[in-house]
Amino acid sequence: MTATAGARLRRQLVSDLEAKGALRSERVRDAFLSVPRERFLAQVERGLHEIYKDEAIVTKRDAQGMPRSSSSQPSLMAEMLEQLDVQPGQRVLEIGAGTGYNAALLAHIVGRRGRVTSIDVDAELARRARRCLREAGYSAAIKVGDGRNGHPDGAPYDRIIVTACADEVPNAWLEQLAEGGRLELPLRLDPDGAAIQVIPTLERRGEDLRSTGLTWGGFMPLHRGDGGWRPPSAALGVSRQAKGQPTMLASVSGAGVEQLSGEGARRLLAAILTRAGTPRRSGMTDLSGSRPPLVLLYLMLNIPASRRVSVTQDGRLGIGVIHPRRQSLALVSLRTPWQSGADSRARWRLDAYGEDDAAAAELNDLLDQWERLRRAGRTKLELTAQGPGDPLELSFNWARD
Repeated sequence: MTATAGARLRRQLVSDLEAKGALRSERVRDAFLSVPRERFLAQVERGLHEIYKDEAIVTKRDAQGMPRSSSSQPSLMAEMLEQLDVQPGQRVLEIGAGTGYNAALLAHIVGRRGRVTSIDVDAELARRARRCLREAGYSAAIKVGDGRNGHPDGAPYDRIIVTACADEVPNAWLEQLAEGGRLELPLRLDPDGAAIQVIPTLERRGEDLRSTGLTWGGFMPLHRGDGGWRPPSAALGVSRQAKGQPTMLASVSGAGVEQLSGEGARRLLAAILTRAGTPRRSGMTDLSGSRPPLVLLYLMLNIPASRRVSVTQDGRLGIGVIHPRRQSLALVSLRTPWQSGADSRARWRLDAYGEDDAAAAELNDLLDQWERLRRAGRTKLELTAQGPGDPLELSFNWARD
């Protein structure tokens, strides 16, 4: 296809992102209109029409065929850039170079007076991103290193954006951020689970970082310099292998799995796979704009970590509690918007699995507490990351929206 076809598809993508509310400013809109995504995905065997769909695209897999790197979903990229509020002339550090596409968007926004530095632990990805940026005509410095350490040589930065999910906020990111600067990162609130990543935008105020905005999405884990990352402490899963590519059918992860006997784990996994749960309660949650599924976040922050689990299956994600002695599980789940479309309202439901209602009763009490908060208008989740420790200490508060 011609360059004209690419420009036409970019205009269509921008129109779609504006309709979804992901694009709101002229600066970010111009970046998406100008930067050709296909120049950063030349190695991907997909046509131009596929490249300009609002979808994430896997760009690298490990030896087991599992995704290791990707080009993120454009609507999520746009939402994050809008919340980060990058200005012309600013200094920006990106943790996770990926394909280089996001660095090109940032370079377009900051302009010639600004500076974009991107760091990636994977030398192969860094070389490819550096080459794509150079050939596409965008100026960004691509470094190889452990992103958890930031890049002190270019500090202080006006903006730091992390494009891989982290379990914690390293002190280095605070130290390298200018006063009043913003840090945005996908944060896995439950290191032992996998269901939800919130993406706060945090502003530096002295030795603290305080949230100014919040969205949600899914990113691959932030890998360390040794190539590893912290896996869930325990997990159950069933996957299918077809044409050399694994597909996860159901996954239960989190510290709560450790409390189950072998037989109990098999029974609960079988019940989930066969949908043999008993619906007990349901409701709606607002996913309009960038709002995350607040009911799931509330449960994640209030279920005891030792008995909490995350569950993903058939496009649904959920947070649950396990009652180990009774071998029961209660789960609140909702269908993810990337599976069910761009509906601003999504239905959640409470299901009970196992031999009795012990877990369901506990989860039902937490849902009653959430309803009281919701009726009081306290549905704004505020995050604070405080120094000088390493990692920073995280605290959460439900404030009036």
